[in-house]
Amino acid sequence: MGSTVNRRSGWRRAGVAAVLALIIARAAATSILLLPSFGALPSGQRLQCILSSACFREGEFRNVEPTKLFTEQ
Repeated sequence: MGSTVNRRSGWRRAGVAAVLALIIARAAATSILLLPSFGALPSGQRLQCILSSACFREGEFRNVEPTKLFTEQ
């Protein structure tokens, strides 16, 4: 019976460690994604560079060569 208790304790400890790791990873990802550099619209020199790109037409970037979608056969 003692080994059953030890196994349960081990699983519980592993579960707590996994939950803590997920919380820490979520907090780190959230803090990085909230930085002003993520999601900001281009402006100034960066916007001019985008607008002057040969691949940027009709408000979006286009591939120079056609690419197949994975859904096509």
